[in-house]
Amino acid sequence: MKHVTRYWLLMLLIILVSGGVSGKTYAISPRYDICHRPTSTSNQNLATIAYTQAVKQLTDVMVNDVVGPCGAARYYTYANLAAYEFMYQAKHPSSYLSFSGFLHDYPTIKLANPDSLIDVEFGCVYVLLRVGEAMLPSGYLLEKTRNQFVTNALTHRHLSAEQIKATQDHADGIAKQIVRYAASDGYIKTSGYPRYTPI
Repeated sequence: MKHVTRYWLLMLLIILVSGGVSGKTYAISPRYDICHRPTSTSNQNLATIAYTQAVKQLTDVMVNDVVGPCGAARYYTYANLAAYEFMYQAKHPSSYLSFSGFLHDYPTIKLANPDSLIDVEFGCVYVLLRVGEAMLPSGYLLEKTRNQFVTNALTHRHLSAEQIKATQDHADGIAKQIVRYAASDGYIKTSGYPRYTPI
């Protein structure tokens, strides 16, 4: 029963993180991909586009792996959960809550230092890709995209090497905790039951 409750809460998280509550929608520019900056777009839209393109990269790997709907929901959920944890800690700790205490056995994730050089927009996308790399069977396919994204942050967004390092360190810490949490959700066990096997 606790696993069912966890899935419903995590699915709610996907809706919240993806902006479903705000009612806003964003068009994806055909001229933009995760590694190249469009010529004229606001900073808020740039962050949204980069996030959307990162989710598309996850989707492409899932299609490559022929992931079923239950598995896809699980991968999207944990990747978005990591992005949420990064965003709320680094930018809005007083406005949002952690899922610690709400989800069973959820880890207590260390808060970011408010005086650190962490870049939120870069970090949210970076941690989402890191969780995808760690969890997806062909997650290694995301490594090239992640490396290009880092290069783009240095060359187009002009983040310093110190900002990149601080952001990566914090993101990697969150990713490791979320991946460990995902490993305890019972999915591997339940997906092996005969009644869950596709006909």
